[in-house]
Amino acid sequence: MIITHADADGWCSAGIFLLTDISKKYEENIDTIRYATVRYINILLNQILKREKPCNLFIFDLNADDTITYKNLLIKLVKNGFRITLIDHHITYDSFDDEIRKNGITVIRDLSLCCSELVYKVYKDRINIKDRDKAEFLMCLGAIADKRVSQNITNRILKFRWEKSYDLYAINLAGIKNGYEFLRCILLEKENKMKKIYERASRKRLFLEKIRKYVLKKFILMKNNVAVIHIFKKYIGLAAGILIDVPDIEYAIAIGDGPNIHPLAKLFLFLKSFIKPFLRKKEPYKDSMIRISIRSTKPVHTIVIKTSKLCNGFGGGHKYACGARIPYNKLNLFIKKFVNEISQG
Repeated sequence: MIITHADADGWCSAGIFLLTDISKKYEENIDTIRYATVRYINILLNQILKREKPCNLFIFDLNADDTITYKNLLIKLVKNGFRITLIDHHITYDSFDDEIRKNGITVIRDLSLCCSELVYKVYKDRINIKDRDKAEFLMCLGAIADKRVSQNITNRILKFRWEKSYDLYAINLAGIKNGYEFLRCILLEKENKMKKIYERASRKRLFLEKIRKYVLKKFILMKNNVAVIHIFKKYIGLAAGILIDVPDIEYAIAIGDGPNIHPLAKLFLFLKSFIKPFLRKKEPYKDSMIRISIRSTKPVHTIVIKTSKLCNGFGGGHKYACGARIPYNKLNLFIKKFVNEISQG
């Protein structure tokens, strides 16, 4: 069974692995892929532990909000007969890899590469020569989407025909709306589906520009060159990435509590206002968890982990790109402590 992160780098990693003779040996295919987020991975592993028979688990591009629970679930799975290979590029606490290796789990971690490039590097010799081009295309796509373009990736992109370079551009703009559909397009070469991706890319480009203008207009600049934007949770990674490219901003914090600015969302909210009196009232949003995305020009992961824990939440990721989930009512405290920490650093 393949478990991968629900983003472009994760899907590309899974796609590269599907091209190996190892995946064919264990009869893996597009439909056997399970995807997860840092929030959902522990729920998924717990479900697998309770419902699935022991098998080979290949986990790509995944860490967890709650790293301790993640480690314990991986060890429980091994003790119940599962054989696990974990390939990842996220930062975790120092003894994490040693602890799970002691229990027979294969861990391959490299913080300097995107996971797609790492998976390709590990399995390159297990991929048939006729499939290498597809694997390298997926590797480059994952690297661009993850904004982790090594010299090796740059050299490979330059060797693509112009049409192939446009493919990379179009797919990134369109976003991988459906990972299964995306891999079928790439691996099975469904040209009619690819045309739809290009069309979606053209529409997406206009909307991305709209988000960019919204972010640059609405963000708040705090002391220590910290920029904060409140935006719909789906766009927090994009918003933080936009802000960190602004001159003189060293830390960008995108908070997922803003309205959805998509035109269809506005129509939905308009219609919902008419039926709202008949809907059952939900619990106040302030009692739930809120998602935050952070980008920086300086290493920030340790500060995010520490600050999140102090606010009864979870956080982590890469040195310059992190995420956090904290209780909504701790948001102001989180920002205050974050700013204080970078001031001391």
